[in-house]
Amino acid sequence: MFTVRSLLLAAAVSAGALAGRAAAEPMHVAVAALPLEHLKLAYLGCDRAANEGTLEMTAFQRCVVVGDELLKRGFDGDWDRLLAWWRAEKVRLPRAETTAPAGR
Repeated sequence: MFTVRSLLLAAAVSAGALAGRAAAEPMHVAVAALPLEHLKLAYLGCDRAANEGTLEMTAFQRCVVVGDELLKRGFDGDWDRLLAWWRAEKVRLPRAETTAPAGR
């Protein structure tokens, strides 16, 4: 099972790998070279960043490319399968947010 920390680490590593390749090749080529598991982790990291409001434009562009590649390679272009996987992962993964006890 992935932890939130491992998801964020994988997203950061994937982003770093993409940034290192950016000068040498277009982003879509760099993303296409990532293993499928890294694409999934990066996609979930993008989702978390988007929900937290911390997704900047460059990261957003990278996330779009990651999502397109994941859809193509991981789910054979089937949006419904990608959506089902994403929903299952969101339920399965522990929440990073902490909630204050009632009455505070």
